[in-house]
Amino acid sequence: LTAKADPRGLPGVTAAVAIGAPQDGWRQWDITLAPGTAPGDLLQYCTEQGFALRGFHTHTPSLHDVFLHLVGADRESVR
Repeated sequence: LTAKADPRGLPGVTAAVAIGAPQDGWRQWDITLAPGTAPGDLLQYCTEQGFALRGFHTHTPSLHDVFLHLVGADRESVR
């Protein structure tokens, strides 16, 4: 997401990593949501609470992404 404030304190956010340098006060963040937290619920909370957002995109991990996360990237090269 792209926000002016740090999203780490938002409900359902388990991790947030800043990406790049801020531009005009806005910063991109790669966030991880807790299991069971719907992205739409987070977006609704931000809107209702006045948490300024400029961008909000969701990414659902592929089966390949999940595999790499579970076994580690080094195992991908082993066939």
